[in-house]
Amino acid sequence: MDPMDPTSSKLDLARNAFHHFSEALSILADSPENQCRRVGDHNVAWELRSDVLAGNYPFMDLILTPEQRKDLIPLFQALEQLPQERLTFGSGRASNLAAMSHPAWEPIRRMAGEALQRLQSRIDQNRAELG
Repeated sequence: MDPMDPTSSKLDLARNAFHHFSEALSILADSPENQCRRVGDHNVAWELRSDVLAGNYPFMDLILTPEQRKDLIPLFQALEQLPQERLTFGSGRASNLAAMSHPAWEPIRRMAGEALQRLQSRIDQNRAELG
């Protein structure tokens, strides 16, 4: 890769962002207990929502096909429509587990798992490209 090529830095940025997005998607698809553990029991709902919504940034066009991006829209919309009271801030297992155990997260967890399955080959390809 030519470090002087301006597109290479954009592509590297997109690959790294996609890696973080796919990790967040994996966490979002997990159980509430594992979500809290994996995020570190700190602002779990807010962090996951924010990290997954980053998958909707325009530079993801460098990684995802238009069809793949379109498939993610319902997940992004569901996250954007979460009531503010489902995005509790705080540290510690109890408050974060209570927030992530709310029924509003169930369809979002399911959607995240489905998205992971559909994107798995692209996730694997991205891992290989990152080295």
